[in-house]
Amino acid sequence: MRLERIEGAEISANRQFIVRDECGGISLARHFGGHKSRSGATVWPAWVQQGALEIKPLACITESDLTDERIVCFSGGGPQFGVRIYNARSESVKAELEKWRRWRRFEQVEPTTTEDVDEDVADNLHPPKRKSPFSSPEDQQFEDEPCVLNDAGWIARAVSYHEFFNTEGARITEHEVSRYATEITVNLDNEAGRFRWTAIMKHGLLVATTLESGGNPGAWRLYRQEWDPQTNFDDFIEEEVIEDENI
Repeated sequence: MRLERIEGAEISANRQFIVRDECGGISLARHFGGHKSRSGATVWPAWVQQGALEIKPLACITESDLTDERIVCFSGGGPQFGVRIYNARSESVKAELEKWRRWRRFEQVEPTTTEDVDEDVADNLHPPKRKSPFSSPEDQQFEDEPCVLNDAGWIARAVSYHEFFNTEGARITEHEVSRYATEITVNLDNEAGRFRWTAIMKHGLLVATTLESGGNPGAWRLYRQEWDPQTNFDDFIEEEVIEDENI
């Protein structure tokens, strides 16, 4: 193993370097010298293992990064903090990405073909859309989020979130609300007769909102911050109904 001098190298939550072994395995590159931040979360080494490749953080990956056969990215901090490497085939990520895109649009994750299906069955598969998905939460059936079973799924979920995080009407996960919210309030929605959860999101100019069901928040959906959580939610989105139907 050899180390080489690299000007401007940075190892942090924004940049990491990896190396591949003869069998295709991936590991974080060795480094030496330079200096580090007071917390140790960022290192600017003078020497980095020869042949090392720079990779992006998971939060910065977009569909344009899925051009090579495989995509490698990471999450975590510098050398003193946990770093996780994600390694997946780009085609697998694209397949998972389509599932997440449909889920965020409140569509079926797995499209159902209605050919050769009785009309009654087809109606059940594709029920008519309501004016507001929150007007009668007890009558709504929202599909569970896609199962994340491998690195391709984790990458696809992250890519889809950053595609939709500033899209009004898009669905986001409870984990994403928990991670990216700056404020969460729970107030009684007099019209619905239920408590409404509202989360101010640090990304974009949107809030995530949902009605409570069984003591827990239901399906989170993004809307403009101008909406006052004390006002009737159906009145607020009335002007957006036509646009929402096409999401």
